[in-house]
Amino acid sequence: MNPPSFSLILVMVLTATFACRCCAGPSNYYLRHACRATLYPSLCIRTLCPNSHTRSSRGVARAAISVCLAKAKDASSYISSLAQGKTMKRIEVAALSDCRENFDDVLDLLHRSLRVLRKLSAVDFELQMSNVQTWVSAALTNEDTCLDGFRGVSSTIWPPLSSTVTNVEHLTSNALALVNRLASGGP
Repeated sequence: MNPPSFSLILVMVLTATFACRCCAGPSNYYLRHACRATLYPSLCIRTLCPNSHTRSSRGVARAAISVCLAKAKDASSYISSLAQGKTMKRIEVAALSDCRENFDDVLDLLHRSLRVLRKLSAVDFELQMSNVQTWVSAALTNEDTCLDGFRGVSSTIWPPLSSTVTNVEHLTSNALALVNRLASGGP
């Protein structure tokens, strides 16, 4: 694999710098405050900064699920691509198949969560939030289960797969923390 070009690295650094600056202003206090409830606050701020116009727990939770869903879709596509054109051991094929199934479930659970967050009602708020908390927690479990299938297996696909899935796990963890924050604050 070729090393990244200087221009690619420069674009990444400038993007990260701009993202940090855009969230540094006083208008983004709400987002920075909300992200303190997460295990990965820097990741939370960095990924939600483009949605920083929202100033409600509902909006921040919805944005976190949306970002998580987008990255989970990317990870699912990546997982599907890993099996194409490669000779793998039987255990790798089985683990990858399980991982794909887990990510199908992750996508379903996050889609369900987002649909409910878009239609929250004061009457059913507690039930709706309980469902969303359960689904996002289950998504996090499925992501971890995907990695479990590869632990202890010597595989060339493990490092990039682990990195990709772990990133989605961190986003899901943050989303769950923000959903829990919304649930505890009420409609």
